[in-house]
Amino acid sequence: DRLASAYLSKIERGPLVKDQQALMVQDRIRALFGLRRGTKISFGQFIRWVVQQNASTMNQHWKPHSERCDTLYTPYEFIGRYETMQEDILHVLGLLGWSPSLIPATRWSSLDATGMPRNESGRLLQLYTSNQLVELVARKYHDDIVPFGYTFPGRRPDR
Repeated sequence: DRLASAYLSKIERGPLVKDQQALMVQDRIRALFGLRRGTKISFGQFIRWVVQQNASTMNQHWKPHSERCDTLYTPYEFIGRYETMQEDILHVLGLLGWSPSLIPATRWSSLDATGMPRNESGRLLQLYTSNQLVELVARKYHDDIVPFGYTFPGRRPDR
């Protein structure tokens, strides 16, 4: 949902975005698709533009984590997950020998008791309106998705 979130905050808002870099990205996407200035950029157009980018030079908001953190070649001893943030932070505190009382009692997980997204993740995933968009993202972000067991709802995990 990083791509959907980046789209909503950096692209969909169009000229309301104050970030100059985001405005330049909007111009590049419009140029690629032959859109006039001010024309709304669809999520599909954004995805098609992103997947053409060289991962090593991508904007940090949509650069694959495998590229940013070198997860394929760096032997990390521990990798936390957003879905299990509370448990992961407590685990790290334990490794450090620190008291869990250092962290306020808060429910950090993005999933509710039934395992469904409690934040806007579900809404963000609804932007993936076609299997083609899912496939484009699955290919580009393969090294972020597969090693960590992520998948799109209704889609079998890749191997």
